[in-house]
Amino acid sequence: MLEPRLLARLGRIDAVKRGKVWYTTRQAVQKYIDSVEKLEQ
Repeated sequence: MLEPRLLARLGRIDAVKRGKVWYTTRQAVQKYIDSVEKLEQ
């Protein structure tokens, strides 16, 4: 799995950058994980 900040920069997860730090939600990360699992099946 890729680094969360890379996923955020690529637009693959919903996130907000404040200063140098990316913030996201557990729901956004879970949504990404679910989408990757669907592709693997």
